[in-house]
Formats: sequence, C-alpha cells, structure tokens
Amino acid sequence: MDDLSSANLSEAKRALLQKYLLGELTLNGARRINARTEPSADQSAQKEPDVDFPIDGPLPLLSEAQADRSPGAIAACYEDQVLTYDTLNRKANRLAHHLRKRGVGPETLVGLAVNRSLEMLIGALGILKAGGAYVPLDPAFPRERLRFMIDDARLAIFVTQEELAAQLDQSDAVVVKLDSDSDLIVRESVENPISNITANNLAYVTYTSGSTGQPKGVQIEHRALTNFLCSMRREPGFTAEDIFLSVTTLSFDISGLEFFLPLICGARVVIAPRDAMIDGRLLKDLINTSGATVMQATPATWRMLIDAGWTGSDRLRVLCGGEALSRDLANDLLARCDELWNMYGPTETTIWSSLSKIESTAGPITIGHPIANTQFYLLDGSINQTPPGEIGELYIGGLGLARGYLNHPKLTVERFIADPFADSADARLYKTGDVARFLPDGRVEFLGRTDTQIKLRGFRIELGEIEATLTGSGNIAHAVVILREDQPGDQRLIAYVVAKDGERIDARKLRLQIEKKLPDYMVPATIVELDRLPLTPNGKINRKALPAPAEIHRHSREALVQPRNDTERSIARIWREVLKLEAVGIHESFFELGGNSLLAGSMLARIRDSFEVDLPMRAVFAAPTIAELAREIDRREPDRLIPAAIPSKSKSRRRLSFPQERLWFLDQLNPGSAAFNIPLAARLTTPLDLAALKRSIEEIVRRHEVLRTVFPTRNGEPVPVVSSATEVDLVLIDLTVFPETERETRARTIVKHETLRSFDLANGPLLRTTLVRLAETDYIFLITMHHIASDGWSMVLFFNELSRLYEAFSHGEPSPLAALPIQYADYVAWQRDWLAGEVTRKQISYWKEKLGGELPALDLPTARPRPNVQTFNGARKWLVLTEAQTEAINELCRREGATLFMTLLAAFKVLLNRYTGQEDIIIGAPIGARPLTETENLIGFFLNNLALRTDLSGNPNFREALARVRQTSLEAFANQDVPFENYFNLFNFTEDISLPGANDKISFVDAWSQSEENFSKFDLTFYAGIDERTLKLAMVYNVDLFDEAFIARMLAHFESLLNGIVANPAGAISDFTLRESYRTASGSDRIVGSVLCPASGRYRSRFCNEDHFERFERSEIEQSITSRFEQQVRKHPAKMAIKSEHYDWSYAELDGIADRIGRSLACLSPEVEHVALLFEHDAPMIAAMLGALKAGKTYVPLDP
Repeated sequence: MDDLSSANLSEAKRALLQKYLLGELTLNGARRINARTEPSADQSAQKEPDVDFPIDGPLPLLSEAQADRSPGAIAACYEDQVLTYDTLNRKANRLAHHLRKRGVGPETLVGLAVNRSLEMLIGALGILKAGGAYVPLDPAFPRERLRFMIDDARLAIFVTQEELAAQLDQSDAVVVKLDSDSDLIVRESVENPISNITANNLAYVTYTSGSTGQPKGVQIEHRALTNFLCSMRREPGFTAEDIFLSVTTLSFDISGLEFFLPLICGARVVIAPRDAMIDGRLLKDLINTSGATVMQATPATWRMLIDAGWTGSDRLRVLCGGEALSRDLANDLLARCDELWNMYGPTETTIWSSLSKIESTAGPITIGHPIANTQFYLLDGSINQTPPGEIGELYIGGLGLARGYLNHPKLTVERFIADPFADSADARLYKTGDVARFLPDGRVEFLGRTDTQIKLRGFRIELGEIEATLTGSGNIAHAVVILREDQPGDQRLIAYVVAKDGERIDARKLRLQIEKKLPDYMVPATIVELDRLPLTPNGKINRKALPAPAEIHRHSREALVQPRNDTERSIARIWREVLKLEAVGIHESFFELGGNSLLAGSMLARIRDSFEVDLPMRAVFAAPTIAELAREIDRREPDRLIPAAIPSKSKSRRRLSFPQERLWFLDQLNPGSAAFNIPLAARLTTPLDLAALKRSIEEIVRRHEVLRTVFPTRNGEPVPVVSSATEVDLVLIDLTVFPETERETRARTIVKHETLRSFDLANGPLLRTTLVRLAETDYIFLITMHHIASDGWSMVLFFNELSRLYEAFSHGEPSPLAALPIQYADYVAWQRDWLAGEVTRKQISYWKEKLGGELPALDLPTARPRPNVQTFNGARKWLVLTEAQTEAINELCRREGATLFMTLLAAFKVLLNRYTGQEDIIIGAPIGARPLTETENLIGFFLNNLALRTDLSGNPNFREALARVRQTSLEAFANQDVPFENYFNLFNFTEDISLPGANDKISFVDAWSQSEENFSKFDLTFYAGIDERTLKLAMVYNVDLFDEAFIARMLAHFESLLNGIVANPAGAISDFTLRESYRTASGSDRIVGSVLCPASGRYRSRFCNEDHFERFERSEIEQSITSRFEQQVRKHPAKMAIKSEHYDWSYAELDGIADRIGRSLACLSPEVEHVALLFEHDAPMIAAMLGALKAGKTYVPLDP
C-alpha cells in the first residue's frame, strides 16, 4: 500500500482513481469469488452495530408522544409566528382528519406545495398522521417539471395554498388549501387520529434528477425515516435544549432532519425565510437572533456565510453535507463553531447514511462511519469485497434503504441488488456509484465520481489512448500526455516520451505514425523527448514536475530547418510569439502548428509592422510556411504601410464606427430586442474570492472605455458618451439553498432569462455580470454584452484579462496587465481617416467590380410574405453528421486544398442553386477585422461581413465550383478592410433593410455554440463546427419567413448533397440526387417527404418523376439494427444479452464492447467500407458485427 500520510494523500488519491478508472483494480475481481482470498469481515465492511430503535413506531406517534411530554414548549418558529407542540399537534390532527375524509390513507401519495412557512410543517405532519405519504412540490420549480412529477406520481390530491393552487393546474383533483379552506379544516377533531400506519408504509416520495433527463421519485418508508431520526438523536446527539435553524427547502430530502428530528427530541425548529437562505448577511443575523444551536447546510452555504463576514458561534453545532467538504472550509468552520460534523448519504438511503466528527485541522476529511443499523461495503466489479485501502464502489445496506424508484421497477432492480453478505434473503444493497476506500483506522474516505477524460476545444479526449498510441509506435518506452495551459486561454496537448535503450527519437517519423491513428485534435501540439520521466517518492509519474515545452532546449517535434536570412528570422520570431512555441522550422505549416484565421490575422499585423508590407489573408493559405512567406515578402514592393492608430487628443467629437452605426440603426427599428446580445457563461469549480472577482471586472471596465460608453441621441444622431464610473454590479444568486438535484435546472432558467434581457443603448450599462452559486466550489459566471461594444474575440480577451487580474488581486498583487496603447474610440477615428484616403482605393475598386450593377435577389421560397421592416425572431435547427461522414469531408478538404469553411460554403451554394435555379449567388460571412497590432488586445466591435459572390453558371462539377468559391473567398479576405456598412454608400443601396440588395439574406459562419437561438439576424444563418469528432451544422432562421418543416428538409437535403459530393466530387452540380434523409437522436436514418428534381434544379413539394422516386411514410421505415439494439440497452442494461460457455455479457457490457470496436473501425479511412470478421461462433463475433455496423461499415463474415 502507498503511504497515505497527509503529505501524499492527494497524489495517492489521484493514483488510485487512475488505476480504478483504467480497470487495473478490478482485475482480481474478475475471477470467481471462491478463487480469491476474502478479507476478514472487519476489514472489508463497515457495519454499525444493530440498535433496537422503535422502528415500528412511525414519526406521527413519536411526535404525539413528545407533544404529550412538552405541550407548552415551542415547537416551531417562522419570522414572528410561533407554534407550541400542542398547537402544532392540534393543527396537524385537524388536517389529518380532513384528509382522511377525502380518501387519504396508507400508500396514498399527497402533493405538498406550500410556500416557506409554518404551513410546511403542518402540511407534512398532517399528511403523515392521515396515513399518507407526502410528495414535496417546490413552488419555485418550473411548471413543466412540476407537471412531470405530478403525472409520474399520479397525484390525485394536493395540500397547498390559495396562491399556488392555480400553478398546480389540477381541476379534476382534490385540492386542500390550508389558508382558504381553514374554515372547513378548523371544524375537524383535534384528537390524534387512530394510527393505521406500519413501518412498511411510505412516508414520503422525493424526486431527484435522473440520467434519462427526467427526475425519478425515491420512495422512503416509515421504518427508514424512524431509524434515521433515532440514530441522529443518538449521534451527533440532540436534546430538548437545541434550536434547529432550517435553511433547506422541503423538496430537498435533508429537510427531513430539520423538520422532524426536533419533534421527537422536544427541540425547536426555526424556519428561515427564503431571502435568508440565499443572502449570507441575512443568514448570519438570523443565526444570532434565533439562538440556533444546530444548523445543517451544504459547504457552499457555509462558505457564503463566511464570505458575508460570519465570525461564528461557540454554541453552534455545524452539520455539513450534500457535497465534499474541503479541508480549507473545514478549518474555517472549526474556528467558528462548537462542533463540526461531515455528513454523507444518497437520497436512496434516507438523508444521511454516515457521519464523521471533524476535530483536527490536519489529515483527510472522511465520511466516517455508518449510522445505526446501516452497513457499508466496498466492492469490485464482481461484487467481491475489497481489502482496506483498495478502492471500490460503495454499496450501502441496512434499514435506511428506500423501497425503490416510483414506477421504475427496472431501475430499482438495477440499483438495489440482493445483499450477498446478509443472513436475510430480503436484505438488499444500494449501488451508489460513489468511489471510496477504507482507511487503516476503519473510516471511509470518499473519493468522488470522476473519470480520466479531458476536454480540449469541445472534444472529449482519453489521454491514455494517446499514450498507448505513442508507446505502440516504434522505439518509445514510456509516454505521458497532459493538457497544459502555460498561457491563459491557450490549452495544448503536450506529449513527453522516453526512448528505448537510450536511442534517439525521430520526431518527424513518430508524428507521421500517430497522425495515421489519431484524429487531428488528439495529436499533441508538441512532443518533448526526455531522458527519463520525473517520479514522486512513491515511484509514480510526477506530472506536476514535467517541464513546460519552453524549458526544453532540444525541440523534438521534428528536425527543424533553421532560418537562413533576416526575413526568415523575423518571421520565425513572429510565429514563436503568436503560436507560443519555443522554436519553429521554416518548412512547417502555420496551420499544422495550431494556427487559425484569428492567429493568422495577428501574425499578418506583426509582419506589417516589421516589413512595412501588407500581405492579404490569402497569402497565408498560398504560402503557409516561413520559407514561402519570406519569398512572398521579398518579391513584393513594400505597399504603403497602414498608419498606426494613436490616442486621440480630442474627445469632444467622438463618433461611432461603421458597424456600430449599423447596430444602432437596427436597435432603433427594434427597441427592446435582445437580438444583438452576446452572452457567455463559464463554469468555475473553485472557491471564489468575490471581492477580487468584482475588482477584476471593474479593472477591465476601467481599461476599456467602450465598456463604459453609452449612445444617447442628439439631433437624431447617436453620440458616444464615455462614463468615468467603473463600478460594476456583480449580481450573486445563491442556489445552494435548493436541493442539489434542482440547481442545474434553476441555473439554466437564470441564464436563459439573463440572455433574453435587452440593453438600453442610450443609458447603459452595456455589460452585465451575474454569478450563480451551485455549490461551495461550483459557480456559473455569466457575462452579457451588447454587440455594439464587443464581439466574439473580445469575449475571449475579457476572460483572459479576468483570469490574470483575479490571480493577482486574490493574492494581494497589483494588476499584471500592460496599459492599452489606444482605446476603441481612437480606432474609430483612425478607421474613418484611413478609409477617407487613397489607401483603400484598390479594395473599393474590387468591391465595385464584384458587387456593381444589379445584384441578384435570392428567390428562396418563404412560407410568409417578407415584412416591411426586417424582424429578428428566430429559431435553430440542428444536423449532426457521423464521425465517418465528418472524416470523409475533412479528407476531401485535404485533397482539394481547401478549408472546411470553403468546402461547406461551396456545398451550401450548390444547395441554394438547386433550390432556386439561380447561378449568381451572394452569401455573407463574418470575419474578424483587426488590422492593427494595437487592436489585438482591445475589446470592441471589430466584426466585418464579407459579401461572397460566386458564379455557378455552366453546370460545373463540384471540384470546379469549390475552386470558384475558394478564389472568391481569398479575394474577399484580401479586400476585407472596407466595412460592409460602406457598401450602401459605394453602390447606392437603399436603407430599406427588408430588401435583398442589403445582403441581409443569408450568412455563413464557420463556428457555433450550444446556446439556444431566439434571434435571427439574417433570413438564414448557417453555422458549422467540429465537436467531438463530428461535424455539427445548424440553421438559424427567421420564423416570420420560414417554417420549421422547410428548414428540416433543407438540412436533410444538405446532408444528402454532402454524401454525394464525397462519393463523387467530379459530378456535375445538377446531377446530385437530394433525398430527405435525416439522422435521429438515436442515429437511425429516415427517408420522408420530397426530393429535389435534378432535371429542373428547383425545389418541388411533389415528386417530379414517380418512376424514379417512391414516397415513404416515417412509420413504414424500419430502424437500423444498431438503433434497435441501443433501445434494448437503455431498457434492459443489466439484463443478460449473451451467455455462452466462456462469456456472460449484459446488454450494457455488450454495448460497451461494441462501441470500442466501432470507435477503432471509425478511425479507418472512409474508403475502407468493408470489414472482414474472422471469429469462432461465440460472443465476440456478435460484438464485432455490432461494432462494424456502429462504425458505418459493411461486415463480411469469414468462417474459420
């Protein structure tokens, strides 16, 4: 065993988790159970001794007994309202009798929807006294979620309040309103109802999130609840002198401790108002004024209290649970309270299942030992017990187990299994999915629920797969791959390799080898050769000690050819700065080194400064290496240098930039629209210094004047006005008071609401910041800017600056950021002066030639007439291609020497040609317009739109059409400095933006986001991007013009067109057959609706030739084999799928094996369509068949 001292604990955890996740710790468990030496019982499990609690006495009887003992004692308080034990018991009795007359009895589920008040306690206790089980319905939940819970639980009776009754929307149900029905309820008897409850009856059903996307109801019986309450009364131990402060909602199952434990101890519960639950200042005051001696909360709530200045209470016992308790927070709490207890337990085992009293300020934080009548087992994959110190999955047994999931018997069987270690045949274990281990002293250490994956640019990547590929290629003895971020926002994969037998590594050959096996995004940006890997004292690889690539003097990616002259040396220096590389060779491609169009723009701006020559963007595509760029620079006569922008001496006559004027004009036409909001959310999983965060945001606002600029109207014209105030309102919304299972839903609602809030350009502010707290170390930071002050690259700059400033301010250091050379207003002045001169004459001439004369109006069929004034009401429709389709398209790009953007743009123009029959097509494409090095780090609106016009006359084949689009794109990049807004003046376009001449028809964007789209800035916007090896396409469309069905058909036709292009790029554009085949979420194909007739080239809603096309209804098309199989996997994951002499595989196991085979086959060239299968007649043969089908291959079985 490793040394588990505190100094090595974190590394030991990581090592154990890595082994567990890679399957190394389950190898022994794969043997037969009788082939393994079993650990002794005291080593392999934690069994709290059985305690003879009155588990057959349900909560109502226990609370009635306490009311008899202390009738005049205060039972509950809410603000200025108080209930004694006798009053509470009488009110609950009246409600119970009232409910019994309405049919409530044992096993009756009653919806409980009340606002935070004493009625929560009366309602819950009254339902239990009537014999029913309450189902908490939080009024703050979204209506759709409440509707699902009500339908799933089949609720027919509710206890609520008048103001909430309408929210339940239950006209046919029995609804008891505690306030408006009080005249009826008060007439009922105050005597205790005769109990007809047994320990096996349900006490409550609480909903928790489900993996299927819908919540699931957990059924808790009276036996489990009574055992829990009695165990808590014993340890930590509570008496009638205690005052419980309740800060959790009724729908959070841990509220059962706060509401019911005091009622069996004679203690008092103080119900905190909702405002105090999310406001640390109010909560700390309430702790003091209530005299609380016990408070239970999540780590995030305790951190909120401390951040609010809570100094503690020497009489308060702190119960902390719901998420992992960090050592730092534990130490802060230890200094502020009388006792600190760490609590652990899933909902399925009734609130808390274990507890640990934290007394030391050092050592690991454990979840301690089980509560009474509860057993903990750590088991391997074969349900064998693990020895002390070995990692395993935690299984819980005992009286606390739930009955199961309401109306989900299959899921219940999967998660609640028979207890193989118990004497009783009815005993069960709950499979928690939590990873833990026993420490030598018998305590349980929770290690979390985690995996070994990382994410890079949206791709999920298994580092072990890259390492295995490296060690399997040539003479590599050891390989380690990590994700580094040596520069803020610049994440890269770095591989560290050690050669066998002291040999040297041919880095170029190694890279070529792994590029054949791994997709581009998994190929390390840098391969670093080391003599040996650094190790920890325990002999493990010390990943923290791996050097940054910049520290390596020997560049091992490939044998580099050094610069040969001053031009090449200057370009190499620029590349090293832009790409953040230590060394580059003159024959390496800029794009293969990690460059992109944004970095290319930065690189060209630096070249301009160094050589006084303006290279167009197309030059980088045509000459992507240092050697080629150097020849291009030396060949050209120095063009006139773009003058540098300087700070303006006069601020009295500020003006808007050309794109800002356009947005202001659109805002006047559509006041209150959020169409031009730019929202961006970041997940922060670390404790936050809120003061440092707020100060960092305000420093960014101080640095960038555009974030302090508003645009009031004077004499009908917008005038930029810069405010001197830099204070920012950082809105903090604390969701930790709500059940953990509900926080994500609430957070999404908050984010959506914030995204849809409009800006007031005249009064500002044009930047909003919101911080949503989901846990102690889990936040969502949301920033929303108006496009008039920002763009996509500016959002990246904002977060880069925020990261560096926060790091400095949180450590008491000054700002590390250099002063900005200019402000956005200075850039605006420069842009107008420059465009007014002769320097742009060539670019203007190009656009006059390209767009002069009568422009084609794209005759795309619309469902409704075009409004007189452009609207922005939008929706989004997705199309996700398979990995095989994506790789085939990328291969086509490589063969044709075009970018993915150019290829998709060409295909889209072909599609529009087929829909309209038009040959002259214009599509807009946004591009970042930052021609000056001074603007590289400047926040502002620098986006420009290029009008890409392509002639598809003559029925060219696709290769020729792609060549035309490529030429058009490169020409447009070379002339990108003329603002799109100036087209109106250059060509006398009308300002009626509803007309097609204004180029507001279609936009094509080679990027996308997962956010919902409620706006459409153009008629159609086509988004494209790679995510997790697949090409994702989205169409954002104006719903005032197009129907969803039309857009769905259009995307289906586009997929069909892409398939045809990949299969035959030499085919004429009119010959591609377009079928409406679309891919469902399960991956199956459908063929529905209509086709595009090649003969006419125009879209038809009916088939143009019944002899060639047959119409199918959706219901007539069978699903694919893999789709049907995956449906069975979801329905019966644990059910036996294959049983033979050598193999016993469940559906889930078979699916996992087939997936791994499919992923391996998907890495093959798209040209490899057939896969030979040579197997004996056994289970692996079936897995291979499924894997081949999942990869989109055709298998050819070969009989051995």
